[in-house]
Amino acid sequence: MKKICLIIPRGLPVPALKGGAIETLMNMLADENEKWKKINLTIVSTYDKEAKKSSKNYKNTNFIYIKRDFNYILLSVIAKINNLISSHKLNTYNEMCLRKIKKKEFDKVIVEAGAIDLFVNYLNYFDKEKLVLHLHSQCKSNFEIDKVFDKIIAPSNYIKNEWAKTSGIKKYYILKNCINFKNFDKHLSQSEKDKLKKSLGFNSNDFVVGYFGRINPIKGVKEIIEAFLKIKNKNVKLLIVGSYNFDTTQITSYNKEIEKMVKKSNNKIVITGYVKNSKLYKYLDIMDVCVFASLCEEAAQMTLIEAMANKKAIISTISGGNVEYANKNAVIFINKDKDLIEQIYENILRLYENPQLCSTLSNEAYKQSLSYNEEKYYEQFLQIIEEMEDK
Repeated sequence: MKKICLIIPRGLPVPALKGGAIETLMNMLADENEKWKKINLTIVSTYDKEAKKSSKNYKNTNFIYIKRDFNYILLSVIAKINNLISSHKLNTYNEMCLRKIKKKEFDKVIVEAGAIDLFVNYLNYFDKEKLVLHLHSQCKSNFEIDKVFDKIIAPSNYIKNEWAKTSGIKKYYILKNCINFKNFDKHLSQSEKDKLKKSLGFNSNDFVVGYFGRINPIKGVKEIIEAFLKIKNKNVKLLIVGSYNFDTTQITSYNKEIEKMVKKSNNKIVITGYVKNSKLYKYLDIMDVCVFASLCEEAAQMTLIEAMANKKAIISTISGGNVEYANKNAVIFINKDKDLIEQIYENILRLYENPQLCSTLSNEAYKQSLSYNEEKYYEQFLQIIEEMEDK
């Protein structure tokens, strides 16, 4: 049985009680391994009291926690001094992880993002062929990274190809992201939908355009609202589910601009604020159309997959790896480099006026989303580990 170690970036714990995209993905791997028991799994993550308590429920995963204790603080001081006088930089969290695992035997040590250019000391304890980097976003390589890692796992060919422009690493593997499928493949009754719509100030027969995720400039939320405000039909409403950022107390000029636009809508736009992932399906269920207008290049947008699993008709910008997760039969893809607001506006009206197209898109989206469940993710992960060994 292969011994695999996952090093989670500093910040959030696994089990993923506090969220986090990477943490949630790795949590799902652990959950599947509990069922299938195909690997000997170790997960290293930031300490959290509740997470550690939850980890006791896992019989086939060994959890190692990095706690901000005296040793961590002492090493942090040493690292700061070292980084002032030496070109060989240290990262406190990375070094604490190494201290915890350096005497253990692993077939693969997989780094799940983080301070990826500061792992060179791992070569003192692990052969390079055992060290794997799992990319979760678009970033660049450098000499220090290429020196340490022998193999790259990426969530899309787009991310792989962008990385390869700056890297000499030759061994790449695609592991497409998954979602907690059962959280989205469920639905409200009609009376429950009507009740939720009423609580939001919507009528039961309103056509609801939806966005869910973080409300910030790179997600194109302002552009979605601008397109929506062009629609004069009183029965078309906009529901935005999410918060402005992880620290919801921080007020920015962008936040103020969004709030001003919402007020201008005469109660046709509602922003819910943060909603727990387990409750998100309820809000998706009253949406007729989901719009994602990312202005950045997404590695693989989780909200896109979640909307697909909930049988939504979707409008999305052509963004990074998104087009690898769905095709034009399931999603209306629009070009963010052209007149984005006009494209969103036109396609919302197109879907409003064509219920059959909505139905066709949503059914096809659901079919394609079936490839991105937890079990398939686990199977693909195991296959990649085997392929690495074969090569």
